[in-house]
Amino acid sequence: MQSPIIVELNRKEGCSVSHTSVLMSVLAGAILTVAAFSAASAQAKPNPAVLTVESLVPVAAEPVPALLQFPASDIKVGTATAQPKRRRKGRKSMSRRSGQNGTVVIAGNWYRVRWRIDVEGQEKRINMSQKVAPVIFDRDGAPKLPSAEVERKAREIVERSGANSEQRFNSVVIGQVSFRDQAKTYVRWATTRNREPIRDTSSIEAALNKWILPAIGDSPLANVHNLTVRPLVTKMKEALSARTVNKYVEYIEQVVASLKDGKTGEPIHPRKWDAKEMDLPIVKSKEQRGPVLKLNAVNKLVSESVGDEQALYVLLAATGMRISEALALESK
Repeated sequence: MQSPIIVELNRKEGCSVSHTSVLMSVLAGAILTVAAFSAASAQAKPNPAVLTVESLVPVAAEPVPALLQFPASDIKVGTATAQPKRRRKGRKSMSRRSGQNGTVVIAGNWYRVRWRIDVEGQEKRINMSQKVAPVIFDRDGAPKLPSAEVERKAREIVERSGANSEQRFNSVVIGQVSFRDQAKTYVRWATTRNREPIRDTSSIEAALNKWILPAIGDSPLANVHNLTVRPLVTKMKEALSARTVNKYVEYIEQVVASLKDGKTGEPIHPRKWDAKEMDLPIVKSKEQRGPVLKLNAVNKLVSESVGDEQALYVLLAATGMRISEALALESK
């Protein structure tokens, strides 16, 4: 015979017996556990089993702290928004493109090929579309899928447009670089190259800042040629010697030629510079043989001058600069 079970409720401080459902669930588990004991165990322990249950439910009179309460009005659920596609930063590069074959679509009674192509002066490529061949219909009157011949003609149209041409890409996209930006690149490269680097850039920087950049600095590099340089030559001839004008034009030619094709190393904008077309002045060698001052004459000029004039003589003697180059210098 199983021993009786006596349930003793130990009501501790902070507990309540009003929560009947919680107590009943605990008691049911305890009764099932005790009933599983064998009769022998019951005889070995004649004393009735006492089961002590402690309530774990807090007193109802004590409210839950305010910090743990979450009113429904304070719960806000934000809506997720799609993130815009981020474009790769930096300049466009033909090496990052896999090439276009075009997409053949059916528009009306024609197979048409669609593709994208770069245009000068515009960041995004424009969409192009061209007819390829008339649509072929089956017996039920439904248009057939484009054949291999139509696909081949579509690829030929895309190739003829220059969409996959690196030469066209260089002239249209890379050619948008301004002369000013390329001049900075050229000066930086000329001073750091291994083959005959320029040690002193004061002459070329003076020519750029004083004459060249104000005239053609904002022009696209692709637009710098004989005709665009001619107005600058006319202006420089009014103030500079023939040798200086020719030298400054050489700087322009070097800047234009410094933009190279990364694959072949050849200039992106090859030019055939024409002195007659630019109306360059003729340099007369006899007129260029000016007198050379000896050391005593230079010392006398420096010692008998003061202020800015003295500084100018020292600068000319120490650097070998032309007077026009020295006068074009600016303090920073």
